[in-house]
Amino acid sequence: MRSWRDELPDDIPSEDILAAAVGEAHRRRRRRQHRAALASAVGMVAVVLALVANTPALRNRRPSVPLSGSLTQVVTQSPSVTVPGISHAATPPRSAPANRSRSATAIGLPPPLAHQTGPKFAPEAPSTTAPPTTVPRQPITADLALPSPDQAPFGVTPGPNGTVWFTEYNAGLGRVSPGGTVTEFAVPTAGSGTYGITEGPDGNLWFTEYLAGNIGRITPSGTITEFGIPTPNSGPTGITHGGDGSLWFTETTAGRIGRVATDGTITEFPLAAGTGPFSIVQGPDGALWFSEHLGNRIGRMSSEGVLTEFVVPTANADPLGLSAGPDGNLWFTEHFANRVGRLTPAGTLTEFRLPGADRRPQGITPGPDGNMWFVETNAGRVGRITPQGAVTEFGVSAPSSQPAMIASGPAKTLWFTETAANRIGYLVP
Repeated sequence: MRSWRDELPDDIPSEDILAAAVGEAHRRRRRRQHRAALASAVGMVAVVLALVANTPALRNRRPSVPLSGSLTQVVTQSPSVTVPGISHAATPPRSAPANRSRSATAIGLPPPLAHQTGPKFAPEAPSTTAPPTTVPRQPITADLALPSPDQAPFGVTPGPNGTVWFTEYNAGLGRVSPGGTVTEFAVPTAGSGTYGITEGPDGNLWFTEYLAGNIGRITPSGTITEFGIPTPNSGPTGITHGGDGSLWFTETTAGRIGRVATDGTITEFPLAAGTGPFSIVQGPDGALWFSEHLGNRIGRMSSEGVLTEFVVPTANADPLGLSAGPDGNLWFTEHFANRVGRLTPAGTLTEFRLPGADRRPQGITPGPDGNMWFVETNAGRVGRITPQGAVTEFGVSAPSSQPAMIASGPAKTLWFTETAANRIGYLVP
């Protein structure tokens, strides 16, 4: 057998032979250490296998989630209760200052922004959906920079005549014309924390003021009226139009569901303590459905005020965004659980896990392509999920832009707010 010495030339100096010998000794020591570590690992595996084979509780244990597919669970709903409403007369309107109108041009990649993260309450779990397809860029047509800095755009909704409206948490409201002109409107109450927004049955835009505890109405031409919610510190967030010709909203801080008629008359329906209702939408069954981000439930309220709640299987999931899908089901985001949920009107709940860690999904909306679209606040992405649960992610212009809400817009577009980047983004599926 040839040794390392046989590989050396005959005329090599003695000092080089010594160096080669030292190197060979180091290599042999490393090989011995590697063989010893490998033998130790094999021994540990053998011990674990023996322990499992002789312990019934370990031998018969099943995984807590399926190895493939989605996690489906028929949720036992809570007993239905009738919630009496508390009616209040409309408050006197307040006038609004003049609007600010500037033209915003489409821009390319914004500069990097500071990335903000919050606590994570639910442990990360492997995806149980079909393998998603992640691409580095999404079909974003453009981002629109807001005329004023640091507005923190949040809610977004389509408006009349091909417009798109959004809230600016730090200032007021914004409108995007079909030509891309952004007009900003200051609300009468300064620092009101405008939040959710939707088009009403009267052709106006209705919005919530989280900090001021108001419901606002703005005409397409910019006239603003505010209606004060009687309950102090109500913290209204989500708002939607109902089948009864009224607007329905959530009071996250007060734990109530509110209804405001187009004349400003407000009726409140109290929920149990610790619910934290957030998003609200009219479901395919005509009832009002809402997410309880503190109660970890999805609630349903009939037009008669009958309340039914469905528990989200994953603990501390923090359900936030909620929308009715084209498949006749309710779809919602689980902000801390890194999942998207689907709930049938009959109460069957399915959870779909997102790829990657700590995506923090938030807003969700049906798209023009028959799929559901959502935003991932921490990951800086827009996601698409099919009715079967296949997920595709698309990166937005800046990963730290913190997209918050998303809505279908005119001409088969999708619009979303980028809170940290102070922009409005849109894409064509």
